[in-house]
Amino acid sequence: MRIIHVVGTSGTGKTTFIRELIPALSDFGPTAVVKHLGHHEFSLEEGKDTTLFFESGARISAGVDPSKSVLLAAETDLEPVLTLFSDAGIEYAVVEGFKHRPYPKIVFGDLSGAENVLLTDPSVDETLGKLRQFYQFSTPGGFTRALSRECTGGITLVCTVDCPHPIDPDRVAATEEEIARLVREIEGVLRIRLYAIAGADGTGAGSIYLGICAASAAAALTGARFVTGLLLTLVSSEE
Repeated sequence: MRIIHVVGTSGTGKTTFIRELIPALSDFGPTAVVKHLGHHEFSLEEGKDTTLFFESGARISAGVDPSKSVLLAAETDLEPVLTLFSDAGIEYAVVEGFKHRPYPKIVFGDLSGAENVLLTDPSVDETLGKLRQFYQFSTPGGFTRALSRECTGGITLVCTVDCPHPIDPDRVAATEEEIARLVREIEGVLRIRLYAIAGADGTGAGSIYLGICAASAAAALTGARFVTGLLLTLVSSEE
């Protein structure tokens, strides 16, 4: 899931830009938006069941009608919301506000102190041209959904390995290529995916997701045993 992080001062066109960006991103995949309301607390509709359930202490209160759902969550931080998005299969998350987060940013107007600025006052087309440079956020649930879409009619096996050191994405990509070449010899294994998760600023410890698509559960387990050695060398040392 790509995080399209939009920040800027009031009146600089952020909302107009995001409204134009949403349908453009939706052509590529499911899109969601989260906005930092700051000190402007959202007013819940009084007397409605979803409000009453939420006020009674429900961690999440949801209502579903014939055309939409409404969701109230007792969460005030950004990353748990992004986790919900990823687990739900969202591929593009537009974030407005939260300017101190380290994600690559689109800045509108003169916003002093902004860090990791990728674009300034861009058009939608300019933004689409830079999609691969925005931060990739994923969860085991989101990774599993993506693999399952590729593994039509097969069995998927996914596991997560935590790394005690910073992850080199190039090394992960090279390992994935080596594994893809070797697993061709394993009957029933259709494909293997590796995905590295590092800190939003590109530093710090992270995780590696291993995903296997196979014709059967036995083949998936055989593939997992086969790649264990290569995966251990990837996570046990920085060299």
